[in-house]
Amino acid sequence: MKRPTIDLRSVKKTLHDFAFNRAEAPRERLEGEFGELLLYLIRLADKVGVDIIAAGEKQIQQRGAHSPVLVPEHSGPRGRPKT
Repeated sequence: MKRPTIDLRSVKKTLHDFAFNRAEAPRERLEGEFGELLLYLIRLADKVGVDIIAAGEKQIQQRGAHSPVLVPEHSGPRGRPKT
């Protein structure tokens, strides 16, 4: 059976919808769900031999000001809340 082809735009839209449909959820639940997604991406990248951190850094360098990293104003380094 042939697997369906899904493009990156569809994946991004699905993740966008996923995030904004949970905007009112308790923070602990959101952290758990985003943590699960992050771990899934890390494991998937590892499985196919991609250094996901290097790939992300490369994208930031290539896109520069066209696609800034979104970090909330209330966040400290790497998006962690300021203490």
